[in-house]
Amino acid sequence: MIHKGSHGHDIVPCTPDLGEAEIKMLGRPAAILRMRNGLLELDYDYIIIDTPPHLTYCTQAALYASDLVLSPVAPWRWIIQGMQLLTKEINAVGETLGKAPKHVAVPYMVSKADEDVIDKFLDQLKIPKTKTKIPRKSELRSKTDKGMLLKPGSSSALLFDALAKEIM
Repeated sequence: MIHKGSHGHDIVPCTPDLGEAEIKMLGRPAAILRMRNGLLELDYDYIIIDTPPHLTYCTQAALYASDLVLSPVAPWRWIIQGMQLLTKEINAVGETLGKAPKHVAVPYMVSKADEDVIDKFLDQLKIPKTKTKIPRKSELRSKTDKGMLLKPGSSSALLFDALAKEIM
């Protein structure tokens, strides 16, 4: 499931293959910890796992294998409720392993008016956010919906480059 990416990065994208792996993991009680141990054996400086934006067995496995959890957050009801559930699950991982992964929010598809709502919500959950914000733009929405890449050097692509640099 590891794909060679651009800029010398490999990625495990959120695809039907990941969903199939989840189905296989469901019948194995210790799969979450085996996945964590298997990932720790790989020769990578960083491992980034793109999971569905809701709690699934695969997302739980990724949390156990993570040092850092990035959560796109927008001022939409289901995302806010999902963030609350994710925060509880990250705390449970910390109780199990003795150390929880760091949780950082990425303001995504936000307007200036949305920022205050998001800031208040993140302050309540004590989740820090990135300095880089991904604004609400039709180009992003269109490309995301179609599964298309952003044009290198475009203003949107530069935002994601800035986000990657901030995270690293």
